[in-house]
Amino acid sequence: MFKSASIFTAVLCIVILQVLFPVRAKSQTFSYRTYDENTGLPGSYLNVIAQDKSGFLWVGVDSNLFRYDGFDFHRMTFPEKQSRGNINALFCDREGTMWAGLTDGSLYTWREGGSLKYMALPASDRINRITEGPDSKVWIITQTEGIYLADAGGGEKITRLTVPEGFVVFDISFDGAETVLIATQDNLHVCTISGDGISEKHSFPELEYTWVHTVRQMDSDTWFAGTDYAGLFMIRRAAGGKLTPTSVGDTLFMNMRIPALITGDDRSLLVATQEAGVFKVVINPDFTELETITVYDIN
Repeated sequence: MFKSASIFTAVLCIVILQVLFPVRAKSQTFSYRTYDENTGLPGSYLNVIAQDKSGFLWVGVDSNLFRYDGFDFHRMTFPEKQSRGNINALFCDREGTMWAGLTDGSLYTWREGGSLKYMALPASDRINRITEGPDSKVWIITQTEGIYLADAGGGEKITRLTVPEGFVVFDISFDGAETVLIATQDNLHVCTISGDGISEKHSFPELEYTWVHTVRQMDSDTWFAGTDYAGLFMIRRAAGGKLTPTSVGDTLFMNMRIPALITGDDRSLLVATQEAGVFKVVINPDFTELETITVYDIN
């Protein structure tokens, strides 16, 4: 099941149904409701969505953080140490704890029946993503202050991994337990994890000077990367283990900003763009062709 997404759009619409409740049975149909500022969405800019263990949606908008129970948006109350940032990353871990990262580097956790709890980080700036690593730990990705690891469940012990100097980190994806792909302001970097730091192995000439917003793994040998007006790239493991990026979708995504990708287990991919909505595409079995199935666009 798709668990979370950053959808940069002004309304909460059918994308939520596709992202959070994918269905295989063709005979099943679902109704959906569109929310905007005039019909209940408590903000003008929707930044991030996640689903908690109970199935409720958490919605980060420009005004605050809300939990949607299927009927109403309930505002989440922050502790007295009020952050000045906007919600930028949400993640529900395997223990059911919800993690919330903000643009000012603040980090909060929430457990069912409790309230938002502030988690202190030694040094932090904009938190761009929170996810689970192959070690089952929660990985908190900051833009320039490294990567923090915490135990699922919101444990107090948090360790830090340093990243190479000059990296502006937007997203990460894993290739096993010791290799990580890091999306930055100038390339997609293949790095190794060693001790309390991350070191670069190599980057890709095809993506040199390219702003890479996001990278998502589809299977053990395939990743997709969304860029800033440079298109959509597929990274495949070739014979001998070498990773090779290829631009896909012909010119479809060349002049678009792709801030978010969501992969499915049926070789489907949701491609969120700022210019033309969200594209649902399917990749053929030998990963040589890409077909657009649906476009969700509010314009």
